[in-house]
Amino acid sequence: MAKIAILGANSHIAKGLINNFLKDSSCELYLFARNTQSAKEFSTKILGHIFQNCFDFTEFLNHQYDVIINCVGFGDPAKLKNAGYTVFDTIEKYDNLAVFYVLKHPHTLYINFSSGAVYGTEFPDGVNFESSCSVGVNKG
Repeated sequence: MAKIAILGANSHIAKGLINNFLKDSSCELYLFARNTQSAKEFSTKILGHIFQNCFDFTEFLNHQYDVIINCVGFGDPAKLKNAGYTVFDTIEKYDNLAVFYVLKHPHTLYINFSSGAVYGTEFPDGVNFESSCSVGVNKG
């Protein structure tokens, strides 16, 4: 059974992953969020019974994983705008937590998702099937 940790379990991308992984009996999920109650309610709604594996980030190093998926970010554009440079500190904090784990457990696969990289800034009317991603990789 694959043990999968999802950091930022309340994010939009994480919820899509959680919805799929909870339906797969070959996966054991460990969800980490700043608001564990919200993650627990979401996952419990999918399963139809109480999902217990929702933890605060302080519990992250207390378990073993085959895969770590980092979905931590600022889902609310207003929060992101007001965060200024602290956004980098926040993202780096959780990225470092995962990297520290992988250094001690090199067999663990680490995947990092960013909705900003997926959605970018060119979608004033939302993303649909005709949307495409355009990222200026060398733009400063």
